[in-house]
Order: sequence, then structure tokens, then C-alpha cells
Amino acid sequence: MSASEHPPTEKLPLLPKRKKFLIPIIILLCLTLIGSVAGLFIGFASIKSSDAFKLTMAELEASDAVKQHVGLPLDPGTIVIGKHDDRNGTYDLTFAISGPNGSAAVRSRCESEAEGDPWQITFLDIGVGGREGTVITLIGDPKNPPGSN
Repeated sequence: MSASEHPPTEKLPLLPKRKKFLIPIIILLCLTLIGSVAGLFIGFASIKSSDAFKLTMAELEASDAVKQHVGLPLDPGTIVIGKHDDRNGTYDLTFAISGPNGSAAVRSRCESEAEGDPWQITFLDIGVGGREGTVITLIGDPKNPPGSN
């Protein structure tokens, strides 16, 4: 063998020779992905069915500012983020709405005195016009929004 000749190199296979072991792993990954997506949609649907969300949507639909900037009918979209705190009796909601005149981001805080009591909106505002737009406070103190403490 001369110095210019190299010994043949052995290439490692990309997949193992026993591909049967990959089938259960692929199935588990697919089931995990499907379960995660289904869990997200079930979570969003449970927030949308809450009394706090329904009360917030009713208040938005009755607001003249929302009618002017967004229009009716309102579509809350798919993603609704909610934080429910049983100890304090609060429900914070954040979501986007759209209508024939445009779209807006919504922040809402609902409170309940005790479990089983009706929810009351203590803060509600909408952001219109994107990042450079304006925030219109419908209910509550605009200088003291939820989470500012």
C-alpha cells in the first residue's frame, strides 16, 4: 500500500439496522404531539365557556368604543389566555377580537366574592391600532391596570 492510498472508511448507517425499534418511538412522538394540540384546544374552549369570558364578551359587544373601532359582530379568535385564581377570586383574561372595522387586543379582570357568586368586571381595556395604537379603558382605573402592583 502506498502512502497516497487510504484504507477504505466504513460509513455509519443513518438509521440502525433494526428499524423495528423506531416504529414505537415514532408512534409515541405522534401521539404526544396530537395530545398536546388537543389539550391546548380543550383548554381554550374551557376558558371560552367560563362565565367570566361570557361577561367580558357581553360588555365588549355593548361598548360604543368597541362598536366604533372594531365593529359588530365580534370574533374572539381561537387563542384565549386566562389565569384563574381561586384564593383571590380573580379571573384575568387576555385575547384578541376582530370585527368588520378592525381588530383589538383585550385585557379583562373579573372578580367574585365567593365561589358560586357571579363575576363582576373590575377592569377592561382594549388596545387598537397595533403596537403604535391607543389603549381605551372601558372599565376600571387606566393608571392601575391588573398586574401593575
